[in-house]
Amino acid sequence: MNRRESLTMPIGVLAAAAATHGLIKSAHAETEADRAPFEQYGRTFAKPEEANPLRVSKAAFTIVSPDLKASKKFYRECLEYDVVDEGTISAGQSDVPGIGRPGRKYVSFLMPGRPGGVVIRVLEAPRGAVDNRPRPTSTAIDPGLLVIEQGTRDPAESYRRLKSFNTPTISPPQYYLYRNTNASGGDPVGRDFDVMSYTSFGPGGEQLFTTAQVSSNRREWTFDKLHSGFGGTSITSLNQVPVLDFYEKAFGMRQTTMITSYQNNNNDLVGVPRGSYHTWAQVAGLGEVWQYWAAKGTCYPTSLDRKGLAMVTLQVPEYDKAKKMCEAAGIKYMGEGALPLPGRTPTEGFYLRGAVGELLEVIPA
Repeated sequence: MNRRESLTMPIGVLAAAAATHGLIKSAHAETEADRAPFEQYGRTFAKPEEANPLRVSKAAFTIVSPDLKASKKFYRECLEYDVVDEGTISAGQSDVPGIGRPGRKYVSFLMPGRPGGVVIRVLEAPRGAVDNRPRPTSTAIDPGLLVIEQGTRDPAESYRRLKSFNTPTISPPQYYLYRNTNASGGDPVGRDFDVMSYTSFGPGGEQLFTTAQVSSNRREWTFDKLHSGFGGTSITSLNQVPVLDFYEKAFGMRQTTMITSYQNNNNDLVGVPRGSYHTWAQVAGLGEVWQYWAAKGTCYPTSLDRKGLAMVTLQVPEYDKAKKMCEAAGIKYMGEGALPLPGRTPTEGFYLRGAVGELLEVIPA
């Protein structure tokens, strides 16, 4: 109502309009409770001793390859792994998604001289299998299980060796640095991170990340091989919160540190557009969760009937407690059983999908 209209409006109508306006105002008025202070809860970095209460650790990385002979040559001759087991999957061993019919061939590898090292388990791909992560259309920006990681004492020699085996790579080794960006977080020694890294692809299309520390205060290289063996893994997401929530609810595993990366060298070596920005969180017992600050990506859930890196096996000393935690959190199983592991005959296990589709095998330690 404008001023001119109000001058010609009867008094009774004006009063009614004023009363109605008052009622509307009253209905939306703040209460004292609205104005009172309240608590907000956030995330904190966990101390190492409290970040992994069930003592979860990685037991195996499962890769699906269309050429077991080529994979065997690559891991044994190029990366100096030992073949520690090979055979076929028996009936009733596991109903993990994508396992298919009994009789499927596999080969398992371990890095010698590394007690407790993570097993590389390579399964034969079904005929006509497509990629878990199609290349080159998918990149690190697309959420899901991305890569396994190893160290090397010499990135130039490592790169030269892999190229001599005609191994595809995204770029030569690239230098980049992190200047104590997590010194107040989970890194107890407060070191700088000056590194050189490069990305390659194994015979199954699995993405492999190799890193060397190059700073003057680098840790001493204590292995007798050029490479340390794959022990780390990275999951990528456009929102790390659901991923971190999943691992905390399922196993009590928590974030211990956070690092940011906005360097083009880092973008170049993983094959994302220059100017991309990501953070990575270290999750105790698992590895890294990379969050890219991007508007959109395609999530690629993994399966054992597709090629490339397909599954991470987690071993848990408190296995029954882990099962109960998953059930209490409403996390459903994708299957049960356990695939072969060298030196062990696991008969019990269950399978989960993480927040961005990563396939997990969980077995007793």
